[in-house]
Amino acid sequence: MTTLNDVLKFIQTEPDWGPNYSNIIVASLKARRKSDALKIKSSLSVGSKVGVAGRTQYWLGTVTKVMKTRCAVTNSNNGLSYSVPMSIIDVKEAA
Repeated sequence: MTTLNDVLKFIQTEPDWGPNYSNIIVASLKARRKSDALKIKSSLSVGSKVGVAGRTQYWLGTVTKVMKTRCAVTNSNNGLSYSVPMSIIDVKEAA
């Protein structure tokens, strides 16, 4: 099994990775986040019931607008609308 130390040692000794390793890692993380957002976006539409996992609480809401990387979600508890990243949305019921 490959450990983190093995990966770091490879990155440091490999001539192609040398100074660009942080850029490569950041690019791969962004690509992963984008693919995850596209999966969620394909199951979302206006009127979908969703759960939002915030920093301190989890709340339910309804999608009012689907944007490129975020969704406008109306909170079921207080009626306020929030712009929420797709990475923290759980689809409960598709519209």
